[in-house]
Parts: sequence; structure tokens; C-alpha cells
Amino acid sequence: MTRIIAYVRVIPPTTIIACFYGALWKREDIICCPGVSEILILVGRGMANQDIAKLLCMSIGNVKGFIHTACVKLGMANRQQAVIEAMRTGILAPQELYSIEELAELLSYMEIETIEAVAPLLKQKLDEVQAQSQNLQLASLEV
Repeated sequence: MTRIIAYVRVIPPTTIIACFYGALWKREDIICCPGVSEILILVGRGMANQDIAKLLCMSIGNVKGFIHTACVKLGMANRQQAVIEAMRTGILAPQELYSIEELAELLSYMEIETIEAVAPLLKQKLDEVQAQSQNLQLASLEV
């Protein structure tokens, strides 16, 4: 008999998403140990548990434990989903996983139609971020 012990719940970005045995975690509680975020970054870069353990001088069991904890707290079923959810919720930044050059190289492998579809979305996001930055600058001048 299998029980579902975790599920995803959408809550405003200041709180979070994961519910486990009835306990809600806030975003800042998800990655409570620096080792978890470091391991998620290495997972996102495609490293195996054994390689992560060697690099960080820890046991494979500890690596698996950190990954399991992150999956449970993020409400995800596997390590890849945990990395994506951590980036989506702002726990990890994409630049922690890949450099600008690496991201550009990844995009270069896409078909031209895909790149053309992504370009306006990136431009829209850039405009939004620039507008937010300008609003913050104006607000700081008014204070």
C-alpha cells in the first residue's frame, strides 16, 4: 500500500509550495543547509551522485539524503524536477547552473523556429526587469 506524503500547493511567492505531513514550509526554509543548494546546482549540471560525493568529500548516502530532502520539501518526485522547481521558485538562479556562454550554446542547438519563438519572450522579460529596476531607483530617490 502506497501513501502520498507530499503534494504541491500554489501559494503566494513569499510562502511556498510544499506540504508534508500537514506542515507548510516557507521559501527560506526549503534550502536550510548550504549543502542542499550546492548539491542541487551540481545535479542541475548533470553530475551523478557518486561524482558529487567525490567532489564534496561526502558519502553517497549523504548526497542522496540531501537530494531526497530537497525533493520532499519542494514537493517533487525526482532530482531533475527538484532543480527545475528550485529555479522556478527563485531558490536557485539559472546563472548558478550555467554561464551566459553555456546558455547561449544550449540555445544554439535549438531549431531556428524555436529560437525565434524564445527571442520575444526573452525581450519581454528583459523589459519587465528593466522597468522594475527603474521603479526601484525612482522609489529610492523619493525616500
